[in-house]
Amino acid sequence: MKILIYIPDLNQKSGGTTAYIKFLATVLKSKCHIDIVTCHKENEIKPNDNIIHFIRHNLFGFLDIKKIILNIGPDVLHVNTCWLPIASFITSLAYKRNISIIYSTHGMLEPWIMKRHAYTRKKPAMLLYQRRALNMADCIIATSESEKGHIKELGIKSDIRVIPLGIEINKYTFKKSWVKKKNILFLSRLHVKKGIEILLHAAYGIKDILTDYNIIIAGEGDKKYTLKLKKLVNELKLNDIISFAGGVYGKEKIRLLQQADILVLPTYSENFGIVVIEALACGTPVITTTGTPWKELYDRNCGWWVKPTVEDITKALTEYAKKTDDELMTMGKNGRKLVEEKYTAEIMANRTLALYKEITANKRNKL
Repeated sequence: MKILIYIPDLNQKSGGTTAYIKFLATVLKSKCHIDIVTCHKENEIKPNDNIIHFIRHNLFGFLDIKKIILNIGPDVLHVNTCWLPIASFITSLAYKRNISIIYSTHGMLEPWIMKRHAYTRKKPAMLLYQRRALNMADCIIATSESEKGHIKELGIKSDIRVIPLGIEINKYTFKKSWVKKKNILFLSRLHVKKGIEILLHAAYGIKDILTDYNIIIAGEGDKKYTLKLKKLVNELKLNDIISFAGGVYGKEKIRLLQQADILVLPTYSENFGIVVIEALACGTPVITTTGTPWKELYDRNCGWWVKPTVEDITKALTEYAKKTDDELMTMGKNGRKLVEEKYTAEIMANRTLALYKEITANKRNKL
């Protein structure tokens, strides 16, 4: 079986989408033939042993993609983005050639995202090409039931399946000690939707409790927004407990997750949040919000699932500060068990491969 995966770029700074392709391609490389088509970008990662075709960033990229499809003759096209006209173009090419089409929208159709630049970007794109491309898909992959529901609310007619993301769990060493280091970690892209200001104001509200704690803000983002966050830290006089670590990747990221007592992701909107399972795999409990699909944190006693408000994040942080080392250890072990049961890259990739085979078989039977 030949799979052609399209992703706009493989920049490690792009976050979860790049990580998803890396995990998927790594696990499936021995089970099917995978080609990846993308554009060059700074800080790009290259999944091991997979063939990567780089196309041009300009209008000639359309010609590059057409040539690649004709040369490869894939059984499946797996598109990993929304809003880019070139993604809709490649979808149309595959549709005309009866190639099975699968879309992973990666949270790009979530309500919070849809409301941003709605009348200047999202609504025109939906009208001109995006809705048509999504309805050409044989199947759309959502990473959670909530994301599936949000896609349905847009009136998309394609079949929607839920396949959660996964990680290569053996690369995440399980911590051996839960003695409090008083390290609180935010680790994600620095973006307004991540709710970082909520964390900062919550820390300000209980700064008497957090006087000897370290709150580490790890991640990269727009320079103006990053400066805005640093200015807010100054205004709130939190420089003694809050530091900015910049972008962290690979072993350094895992080290931070292991050394943190808790990960805080106070996001307004997240279709999944792969950093959540990365933290749980290390044995680190998580505080996140109802803007994510992570009710399991509460159900499985491995974290907090609260509203994205200063009051709720403040309450969760206060409860964490009162937890004993043994209580944190229990939460950490619960989190690791949850990842092992449901969120490994092997489970994710095998379910995706089964979907590829099912969709392709159904298409052949209709011809």
